[in-house]
Amino acid sequence: MADIAVGTRCPVLGDSKSFDRSIDQLLYPSLLSINSMKSFGKLKSKFLNIINKELIINPDWDEDSILSLFKIISSHLNWNTPTLPKIINRIDGIKNKCLLSDVKKIGLNQIINDKYIFSYAITSPKYFSYTSFGKSKKRVLDDKS
Repeated sequence: MADIAVGTRCPVLGDSKSFDRSIDQLLYPSLLSINSMKSFGKLKSKFLNIINKELIINPDWDEDSILSLFKIISSHLNWNTPTLPKIINRIDGIKNKCLLSDVKKIGLNQIINDKYIFSYAITSPKYFSYTSFGKSKKRVLDDKS
């Protein structure tokens, strides 16, 4: 894990240029030093237009990397380091993307139910990315109810 200099904590979470600058100057260099950042994302920070960085990892075998990231981020943001849950089952899904405007028209709850979605993210101002079981599989939650 990268060394974290004492006194390099980011300011309290907030909607400010100071927070954006701290993330860019203090947190990102630490993350880059452990080769955790793999590519630039599509989103930008509100004040300084800092492009987000993305990391794609597999929790099945990258547990050490995840814990290192948790420690660095927790240190910089003055948070408690979360514990990593034990993975005992794997759910394979089908990745999809649609327009965010379509989700707004239909409604989030409706699209989650219609498409059997178990994971989603707003990956850009225009797109809604999600992972579903597809139409042929029942949702895990349905089996337990």
